[in-house]
Amino acid sequence: MTKWTLVLAAAIAVGVGAIAWPAGEPGKPTGILSCLRVGQSVGLKDAGAAYEITTYAQEVAGPYKVVEIAADHVAVQDLGGLQEIRIPVYAIKSIIHVRR
Repeated sequence: MTKWTLVLAAAIAVGVGAIAWPAGEPGKPTGILSCLRVGQSVGLKDAGAAYEITTYAQEVAGPYKVVEIAADHVAVQDLGGLQEIRIPVYAIKSIIHVRR
């Protein structure tokens, strides 16, 4: 009987620990979008069925600015603020980083 009580107590402790322990930093993107940040200037190229996003090592005024990063999409806005484009992750062909 004591053995089963200990097993049950251990299972409850593991379950509570899994719920209470944070899985990671909330709001921080992972995967392909982890190199982007809100407010960053980017270039955007329509490559047919997908988009190529270009980031720059130096601060430049690119034609677009990242306004939202979510788990399933990224939203960019043109410099004039007239258009906001939401790009689903499956429609991103590549993210190109220009070092110079």
